[in-house]
Amino acid sequence: MSERSCEVTNPHKPDLQPQIRSAYRWSIAGNLAKQFVGFGISMLLAKLLLPGDFGLIGMTQLVVTLLAYFQDLGLGDAVVHFNEDENSLPTCYTVTALMGVLLTAILIAAAPLVSLFFREPRLTAILRVLSVSLFLSGLQSVPKGLMIKRFRFRELTLRDLVSTTVGGTTGVIMAFLGYGVWSLVANLVLWNFLQTALLLYMMPPSYTLHIRKDVMRRMLNYGLPLMSSALLFQFYDNADFMIVGRVLGKTALGLYGLAFKLAVLANEKVGVVVNQVAFPSFAAMQDDKERAREHWFAVSRTVHLLVFPILAAMFVNCEDVILLLGKKWLPAVVPLRYLCAVGALRSQVSVVGRIFSAFGRTKLQFQFAVVNLLLMPPAFWVGCKLGGINGVGVAWCLAYPALWFFTLLQIRGVVPFSFRAYFLNLRLPAFTAASCALVMVAAGWPLQSPIWRLVVRGVVGGATFLIFILVGDEDIRRRAMALLHRNRPAPV
Repeated sequence: MSERSCEVTNPHKPDLQPQIRSAYRWSIAGNLAKQFVGFGISMLLAKLLLPGDFGLIGMTQLVVTLLAYFQDLGLGDAVVHFNEDENSLPTCYTVTALMGVLLTAILIAAAPLVSLFFREPRLTAILRVLSVSLFLSGLQSVPKGLMIKRFRFRELTLRDLVSTTVGGTTGVIMAFLGYGVWSLVANLVLWNFLQTALLLYMMPPSYTLHIRKDVMRRMLNYGLPLMSSALLFQFYDNADFMIVGRVLGKTALGLYGLAFKLAVLANEKVGVVVNQVAFPSFAAMQDDKERAREHWFAVSRTVHLLVFPILAAMFVNCEDVILLLGKKWLPAVVPLRYLCAVGALRSQVSVVGRIFSAFGRTKLQFQFAVVNLLLMPPAFWVGCKLGGINGVGVAWCLAYPALWFFTLLQIRGVVPFSFRAYFLNLRLPAFTAASCALVMVAAGWPLQSPIWRLVVRGVVGGATFLIFILVGDEDIRRRAMALLHRNRPAPV
């Protein structure tokens, strides 16, 4: 048995379960509060601004997000995976910061070309202002990775809540005063600045003029395939926005962007946060595949017990929700329903990437990204040409199930499992979501007022969900309570 294996199985090693439970508890509770604030701010901005304003920001975010993945070089995840000594960290800090400076300069120079591609002259000035976010992201990667590795999710959650509230409030005030798209720009810049400032205060960096080649070689061998797969993933994941913006223009992109934002609401509120905690958790279990599989199934079952009903509720109530923002947003209803339908599969796939990273199988993640890139953008292009933003929604529903099944085949080579066990693990979340959807449809059918329909369906759907929690799977209840209450560490 290797020295590393002995370390993992050492009975005197501290129990990580209290830390993991605390991380999940803070991440879920804090992120729900942050996303509640963020959702309210987004709805206010949608009420005050035009779809074209959101379309312009959507175009800029395609470019900024893509370049941000070059900046990281995979080092943020690498410091979570490896047990690095303090002397090696300044190299990582310095390299990511320098990449942030370089990419900021590239975006400033390339802004006119992006404007030419989208045929929107105003993008040049907006992109040059937003380029500062690349520099700020370069300062965040390594300290954030270290905080995740050390399960300091309480501080990360508070940081997110403060930056979301301050940035969003500023954006709403500017939108009310008539600043249009620049209110969205101010929101993004201030949010990113506060994220960086608070993070560096909590985890002060240290830089060096002497880059250690041995550290960079080890880190990049792990990080570059991860960065490449993330880059390809972002390209395919944003390909629908790029195609809609290029073919149909800023107004259609604003409508599609709203539909997409509402469809991924559940995964952003719950799934993404849990996956963030899952990464260091799986990394701590990488020498125990059976334990990792049990943890994966337990997390998936608990997360989807929340995600599936939220998606079902959005599918049923999307027209009434969008009517609250004004009739100008109604064309987003049909693509939103398609995106809600495929959202159940997207939420299941997202955690798999964290398992690949935690187990050091970044090449498998890269292969998955390549398949995504080959399949999804052509599907989006055909769907957009044939049916506009509705056609893009259809493309998601037809093409993504194949990717979902391919992911399950890949993960079996890392954490073995049976398909029967996998599907049985999700039966309670699926049955709960279907039941909530049926009772909401029945409860809202005789009502004419959109607001009253939302109220009645919300009450009835929430009551149905609670009933399933109370009478459902005992293991679900036990694990949910473990996330909400501080349990004593298990005896060693």
